[in-house]
Amino acid sequence: MALAISISACTIAAAQVLRNGSVHAALRVSRSVASRATEATSAVPGSVHSGDNLGGECVLRLKSREGIMLLEAMDRAGFKVEPADVAIDAAPYSGVYEVPPRNSGAPIARLAKAELARAYRIDPSEIEAAVMEAPRPVSSRARDADHVLAIGLARRVVMPLMLDLDHAGIEPRRATLPHMALCARAMQESGVAEAIAVIDLSWSGAHLTVALRDDTSDIWGGAVPCFVRHISEASIVSLHDATTIRIGGSVDLASEVLGITGRISGFDISDSAAHEAARCVATAVRPLITTYLDALATETARSIAYVSHRHPASPITRVLVCGDGAGLPGVCDRLAGELGFDVSLLTPAAMVQWPEGLEHFASLPSMSPVVALAIESSQRSYGPAHSRGTRTQTHPHSVPGARV
Repeated sequence: MALAISISACTIAAAQVLRNGSVHAALRVSRSVASRATEATSAVPGSVHSGDNLGGECVLRLKSREGIMLLEAMDRAGFKVEPADVAIDAAPYSGVYEVPPRNSGAPIARLAKAELARAYRIDPSEIEAAVMEAPRPVSSRARDADHVLAIGLARRVVMPLMLDLDHAGIEPRRATLPHMALCARAMQESGVAEAIAVIDLSWSGAHLTVALRDDTSDIWGGAVPCFVRHISEASIVSLHDATTIRIGGSVDLASEVLGITGRISGFDISDSAAHEAARCVATAVRPLITTYLDALATETARSIAYVSHRHPASPITRVLVCGDGAGLPGVCDRLAGELGFDVSLLTPAAMVQWPEGLEHFASLPSMSPVVALAIESSQRSYGPAHSRGTRTQTHPHSVPGARV
């Protein structure tokens, strides 16, 4: 089996995948009501108080008894005890850098981490980073150089959360980001010939990842990463808080109208009076959603234009959207209108086999990141193609040293 847990400021999701490619257990809980939120379609994310460091240690760390309640909920859901890969919803450090050739004997991973730290003006010791090969952009003039994608998280975010899980009785195997696992699953499902982009609409912001197809690569199912960006302008926390204020302070109603309770696109009301009330709420919230979607579409278009300029021979032809914000009304249509090509939801339905009793999780795009990570973990553990890792790191996209 392989266990993955995804932790954001407002939700925790978990999935356990068997070696035969079927789901053994799945769970999505709200951090505001973690003791009772074991049903994905009724879990209502809590709000984040002003002054909290979004994506930082004070938001992501488990509160008092929260880890114990999570462990109890996982036990009730049928999870088996084993070390977990932990996906952390925080703004990553990322960049693509030129490095000496692999056969030069140079410490490529260390050099890339140093470049990453220099770009963000922080000490390299403050970053837990992973390094993987990246395709050469057309603008590169150094013919004897290789390119790598370095991506990392702040140690002050990773280490306290790993300790919290360990103290609760959940053994974290590694801290990671689900970006490339999502791209691998998306490319496999969509059959895209050249390049694909995946947007994980999370509470801290939108995680945009672009991967090019390379059928000669046995890592990530032929999806080779070339770009990672965290779009902080598309924070679900900010939109949720603004919506809560606009409709009079109801956290539950804000989650419902934004479509982040597990039901896509909010209301389903037959009573005429209730329907009218819902229409008034939707009218009040629409400007907030429009502003959010405009920022998301604009920033996504800029990033994709940048990637297209660097890799003109591998055009992006499709974007897939997942995460807690994927149920936001009109998100796919707005992105498609801005980008000019197909944009659709990425759900876990086709990723793995879903046994009876867990089918409702298969249609939730909010579960896609943790399910993709569990699949990747399973394949890395059992599959010969994944046991070799990348040429620069044993476990691609993991955060080394983040074990307790």
